[in-house]
Amino acid sequence: MKEAEKAKKTSSQKKPVATKKAKKLVVFYSRTGITRKVANAIASALECELEELIDKTNRQGVKGYLAGGRDALKKSLTEIEAIKKNITDYEMIIIGTPVWAGMPAPAVRTFLSQNKDKIKKVAFFCTMGGSGNQKTIDELNKILGTQASQATATATALTVLTREVVKDLHIDKVKEFARQLMS
Repeated sequence: MKEAEKAKKTSSQKKPVATKKAKKLVVFYSRTGITRKVANAIASALECELEELIDKTNRQGVKGYLAGGRDALKKSLTEIEAIKKNITDYEMIIIGTPVWAGMPAPAVRTFLSQNKDKIKKVAFFCTMGGSGNQKTIDELNKILGTQASQATATATALTVLTREVVKDLHIDKVKEFARQLMS
């Protein structure tokens, strides 16, 4: 085979160069799996990566549930496992939390407190049994502090009720949220 033919064949086997898209990362905490399910749907709709926050405090069972609500109300930080992704590699971080006593989960508060200076652009989503979503979103913005006005995405935050997730009724909301984040 001639050298020119070899070169042509080799170059035609290369993958096409992808257009540069802003890299997005979904970061979330989920105690029961509800927020995880929404996070997976968002990551799928945006074709982006996921990072689950792992709280080193045991939040399982009734005792964990009650302690989690108390810690959320007290705005306590917690110890979380080190994240695997480098936050500065992403143009947008989509942060998800369950609503606990009208507040974000301590693991999300800790993540934001540790990484607020690294976040370029942010969007939020929360899952809840009934109410507290606006207070939770306001608190997330407050944790970001002066970064909030610079980093907050133009999209509205996504709120999904637990009963919607259980019945798979959250998909249309997730698609609309993703559409807003891509525009």
